[in-house]
Amino acid sequence: MMKKINKYSKILIIVFILFILTGCNVSSNIEIHRDLSVSETVNMGGTYEFFDNRYKMMKINVIKEVLDGEGRKEYLTNNGYKYSIDDSGVFPFVVATKRYKSLEDFTQNTIFKDEYFETFEVVKSKSLVTINAKNFIQYEDGDIDRFDIAACSINIKVPYKVVENNADSYDYKTNTFIWNIKRGTIDKEIKLTFDKNHIFIYDSFMYVIIAIVVLVIITLIIIIIKIKNKNKSNF
Repeated sequence: MMKKINKYSKILIIVFILFILTGCNVSSNIEIHRDLSVSETVNMGGTYEFFDNRYKMMKINVIKEVLDGEGRKEYLTNNGYKYSIDDSGVFPFVVATKRYKSLEDFTQNTIFKDEYFETFEVVKSKSLVTINAKNFIQYEDGDIDRFDIAACSINIKVPYKVVENNADSYDYKTNTFIWNIKRGTIDKEIKLTFDKNHIFIYDSFMYVIIAIVVLVIITLIIIIIKIKNKNKSNF
């Protein structure tokens, strides 16, 4: 029995090492609210290459062991995070969430900032608010104090009109700005400035109504012109 336990432990150690070496996929979702409080949701899982390799039947076990190991649960809890495992999809991942009272609170206290940037700050000037993350920390082999991130997306959703940004992509429906980081990224900076006096509005129904109103107006104009032309021809 002891031999089986030792064998199982060795397997888990090997799996954990491979998980770290293979890298993890991270999706950091940051939602700024109108009162400038912040909701942070970070999804962390293994790479597709890792799970598709030889651990198809151990996916949930691997995630659980990684979460249970090295005091990770305690680290999340001690820093005010709630966490869970989402295994509803093809690949399971750990979900860590936290709410902050302000942007400053977020930039100073998110434990994930040190995974990417040395400097993370908020600058306010009248109605303009700028979020700036710079001095990118490149992962190096043997850096055991940080996650080996194979791929990461940092997604910032803003309720106000953004006047300047350097995002890699943009979701115009939700006003979400997306920055991508992958293994081998040498330099990266996040810069986003929004105007808190101008609320972002995207409402597909509203645009449909506007289109209908414009169409009705054009139709009425055409009808009026035809009636006028007909009246002229009768004289």
